[in-house]
Amino acid sequence: MSRCFVSRGLLLLSFIFIINSAKGQVASLSKPEKTFEEAWFFVYNNYAFLKEKGINWDKSYSRFRIKVTAKTTDDSLFSFLSQMLTPLNDGHVTLRGNNERKFSANRPSRLVEEFHTPDLRKKVWTMVDSSLAEAGFGPLQYLGREYNGKPLFTYTTNGKIGYMRFTRCFWTMWNMNSFVVNSYLNTIMSTFEGMESVIVDVRFNIGGEDRFSFNVAGRFTDKRILALVKQTRIEGMPAFTYPEERYIKPKGRKPFCGKVVVLTNDRTASAADVFALAMRQLPNVTIVGEPSEGIFSDMYSTRLPNGWHISLSNQRYFSPHMISYEGVGVPVDIVAKNSVVDLESNSDPVLKKALEVLQK
Repeated sequence: MSRCFVSRGLLLLSFIFIINSAKGQVASLSKPEKTFEEAWFFVYNNYAFLKEKGINWDKSYSRFRIKVTAKTTDDSLFSFLSQMLTPLNDGHVTLRGNNERKFSANRPSRLVEEFHTPDLRKKVWTMVDSSLAEAGFGPLQYLGREYNGKPLFTYTTNGKIGYMRFTRCFWTMWNMNSFVVNSYLNTIMSTFEGMESVIVDVRFNIGGEDRFSFNVAGRFTDKRILALVKQTRIEGMPAFTYPEERYIKPKGRKPFCGKVVVLTNDRTASAADVFALAMRQLPNVTIVGEPSEGIFSDMYSTRLPNGWHISLSNQRYFSPHMISYEGVGVPVDIVAKNSVVDLESNSDPVLKKALEVLQK
């Protein structure tokens, strides 16, 4: 035991010495070189999935560091860093520079390729709304401030089935405002009282706050249920914090415990990934569509020497059975896909599949 302890102690001291030496070298470099070094070290010391994704980060350093000198322009440096970050295939890995420079290392998306313009993606919701009307749902109701042209909540019923969608998991970008969100959810869930089933549509949900996701999930259970387990990487160490269990707790005056179908696709991201993972643990829930994006972590960020900002995923989330869906997304129970052909017919096959499931 003592030999093992000493060996680990020496290893830790050696690691600290190497990091401190590297920091000393960074201090004597030019600003472009400092920026590159600190960006590389930030990922090296904090990213949660280098090993899982088979990424040789040292090799990335060797490939790109030689290209950066004191004369490297901002345009070239931004390009080098973006190229280095791209293989992480993680939408939470971002680089924000000056003059509106933005980069995100999103993994390839079938939906983005299929609906490759903002106009096409906007038409998806026109198609969904038309399909709701065709299925006998009443006029759409809206709650909450708009963000990117969309209200926080959209909901309706057809007398037997309730429908709710939200394309983000926050009230405003910088304000969660749980009181207001709770009041909105109380209004929606009171509308769903007496319904036989409910459809919750989180396709194209950009994410936000986990507590928002748990608040909505708590409206669909009357029991405390383990939703997930999460860990945070210890900075500078190949280790993580002790696993933290997160539970869904009943919310609202009267949770809905009938049949629920959740609709997801590969643009269901971040806190919406978390929502899908949590809902998957409820016995009354069926997930229809395509697997979610698979980026669960909070976004951990830092400011680089030249004023740019870099963010990454420093946490890993697991199902209650310790299964990670990072990079692959929360699986669905029934596959159903949207395509541009649906826009021509103005009919949503994913919604139709959900209605079929609820009629069984």
